[in-house]
This record gives sequence, C-alpha cells and structure tokens, in this order.
Amino acid sequence: MNSPTIALGARLTAVRLKNQAEEEIGKVIEWLMDVEQGRVIYVVAEFNDTDEYYAIPWGIMKADLATGGYYVDEEQIKRYDLRIDRDLLNDLVSDKDFLNRVFETYHMPKYWEENESVPMQQSNEVGQSPAGQEAGEAANAETGEGKGYGG
Repeated sequence: MNSPTIALGARLTAVRLKNQAEEEIGKVIEWLMDVEQGRVIYVVAEFNDTDEYYAIPWGIMKADLATGGYYVDEEQIKRYDLRIDRDLLNDLVSDKDFLNRVFETYHMPKYWEENESVPMQQSNEVGQSPAGQEAGEAANAETGEGKGYGG
C-alpha cells in the first residue's frame, strides 16, 4: 500500500497557483473543507492581475510536487466567473446555494448527494483515512518541507 501524500495545514495559506507555463498567476486565500468527510471542497483564490476572489474546485487543481504550488487553468476559472465578495468570505461556510453553484458550474458531481444512501463509517483511530476520501485525492495534496506551500 502506498502512503498518502500529506501537507501541513498552516503552510497551505497563500500557496501559489501556476499556469502550465510554470508562471505564478495567483495564490490561495482560503480552503473550504467538508469536516465530516475530511476533504477539501474548493479554494478561494486571488489572481495577480485582479483584486477579486474566485472559487476553484479542488478537483480541478493539480499539485506540483516537484516545486510546490498548484496548476490551474486561469482562463477557465475566469470564464466560469465564480467571484466571491471579499466582505462575504466568512459566509461561505453556510452558503449551500453557492456550494451547489460551484459544482454545477464546473460540471462536477456533488459527492455528498452520491453517498446519501451510504452511511459514513466512523473511526476513532488516529491515522485512519476518513470515510468517503477517494484514493485519487492524495494527488492533490503536497508533501515535503520548504516547497512553497504557502510558506
């Protein structure tokens, strides 16, 4: 069994976003997580050429394990135009309509609806992965020290 790829949470604030040409195009401002499922849902990011915040689903981000940061398609994100009002950032945790809109806009399945009939397995053991965590999600996490994970 392969070990999971992990990251230190405090280093994920202000982690770099890059385009495919390896250019730094912005940074992550906030991570929104499903605390019951133990997974990142989407991030709030700011691009270098604007002072606006955008929602980016975790599923479309790709980790750069070699140098740190995440690859995203800035054009796609701006085209979908899921801007977030800076003053309402704290309200995102309770805005279910916006959460649905993120998944619908990016044509992604709403994992919480897919698993409604399957009871979540609880574990009290440290080190066990949360129920519902997909194996492929580890590819989105980062590992190592000093690789630019917001630090």
